[in-house]
Amino acid sequence: MPQPLDATLMQRVQQEHNLSLRNRNVMRVRSALPRRITKHLHFRPLSATLMQILLIRGLETLALGFWAFSSEGEI
Repeated sequence: MPQPLDATLMQRVQQEHNLSLRNRNVMRVRSALPRRITKHLHFRPLSATLMQILLIRGLETLALGFWAFSSEGEI
């Protein structure tokens, strides 16, 4: 049975992934809008509470996926 990843490492990986997705989405939105509009927009990061909720939901989904994958051969 593989060892579970350290919780802090898992959290760091998830944060980096979320940050990269958010940056990609911001760039996509900015490039789709005319320059005169985007210079007045300020994209603020998500609130800490919302980030925590998203992180927990993501980890729950990941854990369920691992559980389903690991128990697939045992059925």
